[in-house]
Amino acid sequence: MKKLIIILFLFLTSSIFAQNDWYVATDGSDSNTGADIDHPWATWGKAFTSTSVQPGDTVYFRGGVYTMTVTSGWGYEIERSGTITDTLCYFNYPGEVPILDCGNVTVTGNNRNYGLSNAYKGTIINYVKFKGLTVRNVLQTDYDVECEAWHMVSGHLVFERCNVYNIGGRGFYSGFNYSDGEHWYINCDGWNCSNPQPKPPSRYLPGNRGVAFSAQNFYSTVGHTYYINCRAWKCGDQGFSPSGDQYCECDGCWAFLNGIDKGDGYGFKLGWIEFYSSSLRRVIKNCVSVYNRAHGFSTNDNGYPNVCHMNIYNNTSYHNGYFNDPDWPHASYGFKIYNTSASDAEELERKYRNNLSYANENGDISLSSGALYTHEYNSWDNPPGVTITDADFLSVDSTGITASRQADGSLPDNDCYNKFLRLSSTSLAYQAGVDVGLTYDAVDSLWRDPPSIGAYEYYSQETPEEPAVLSEITTFRPYWQTETTAISGGNVFDDGGGTVDQRGVCWSTSPLPTIADEHTTDGTGTGVFYSEMTGLNQNWVYYIRAYATNEVGTAYGNQMTFRENQILRVGNKILRLIDGRILNTMK
Repeated sequence: MKKLIIILFLFLTSSIFAQNDWYVATDGSDSNTGADIDHPWATWGKAFTSTSVQPGDTVYFRGGVYTMTVTSGWGYEIERSGTITDTLCYFNYPGEVPILDCGNVTVTGNNRNYGLSNAYKGTIINYVKFKGLTVRNVLQTDYDVECEAWHMVSGHLVFERCNVYNIGGRGFYSGFNYSDGEHWYINCDGWNCSNPQPKPPSRYLPGNRGVAFSAQNFYSTVGHTYYINCRAWKCGDQGFSPSGDQYCECDGCWAFLNGIDKGDGYGFKLGWIEFYSSSLRRVIKNCVSVYNRAHGFSTNDNGYPNVCHMNIYNNTSYHNGYFNDPDWPHASYGFKIYNTSASDAEELERKYRNNLSYANENGDISLSSGALYTHEYNSWDNPPGVTITDADFLSVDSTGITASRQADGSLPDNDCYNKFLRLSSTSLAYQAGVDVGLTYDAVDSLWRDPPSIGAYEYYSQETPEEPAVLSEITTFRPYWQTETTAISGGNVFDDGGGTVDQRGVCWSTSPLPTIADEHTTDGTGTGVFYSEMTGLNQNWVYYIRAYATNEVGTAYGNQMTFRENQILRVGNKILRLIDGRILNTMK
């Protein structure tokens, strides 16, 4: 997968020709040229529709809050495209956070409220990449209003480090009803996606259409959607909901605290299909589903005539359920697998391996009567024949689970994402799985051989010690004490990560003396020390260096010299000059 992503970005960022940059800022004007940072456009709509923007160009959105200026309900229509060799890029200005706020829109005469879309005019945009853009407050102003922050259909699109929140319905929607395409969501987050008012028929309870990431195609089997290291939380319904016949893959994704209203509250709801296909339609790997109202992972195909072929590998489902809501009549499990009316052979194409399910309200796994699936080396299987307890993990403390991502968009660097549900060294689930061809786990650690079960491989949390290097030391300028002795020394200001067990000065009449020459030994460790050199001859020139020895070897400071003495007669006194200074007088 990592190689695939690298290839993808090389493919989507290469440009044959030098291209232009464009700018949008909250203090700009759509009558500006937009061609430089001092003359930006004012609205996102201008950036998405201006014919000045060509394939290979990059449009930069400066930081700040932008108010939606379109009130039709379709939001800003994205009309510009790139090409297979010249991707069109819509990026946040480096280090800044542009936010599109749609809270001022009151839909009239329309049952849709979108933030960004390419569906109103039937436009199919291609080879466009969005990065660092946030859409918020797409609100359900009436029970019949369908809300989406991003409504994107078909085409080849990439969304990186984009966020949605406070959405009265779906956050990111990918549809492939018109034609084929690929949508990539990388390091994206969606939270507080929930419709507060139920939409008829009455089975749509409040929150029932609130999903952070949704992909659909009920017309054909075309379309591919990829979610890489994305997070979804506090949505009214599901975190991730791929429904229909397109291919969908989740890798390293997190779904937690979903089902906050009366929606189902699945972490990953894998949908149903309308058409039978012998090809693989769902791949869910290295994902984590915790604290959701309903099941962590559900096939959601109860009684359907066709079954979705899927690979569900190395995922973790923990503590789902426990909402203590009397209005929620359903049991909550880590994994839920339904029976369909498809053949037994087709149901066995649902393959579950190396998954870990623990401490879910009603159990780790539930099969509807007659449901079949292929399974081995899951925590509920034998093998591996393990019993999971809290002691199997470095931590079951999820504090920090909603923390902000790192500057490069990767998951937070905190105890939650480094330790929560990561296996301990004593866990029986460690290396208890079977090789399913995965390379990295949910936090980009290499899987061992054989791999462990769950979303994480075991790795020590101890910070490895840096190997020791030579010490660092300076030499003090020497001065004569008597006609045969002199004083010098040095300062060991860095032990190199080792232990300084010998230090002093060394000297010789030849340059660059070492401890093989005359030398002193003056204690151990770091810090200042002084050394007395004896047996000297004031008529000779000496070279001197301080030294410090640790387990790596001996380091030397800067080299100093004794200049030859000069004898001067001034009146009835003889002046002795050492290194150009008067040292004493002789009669």
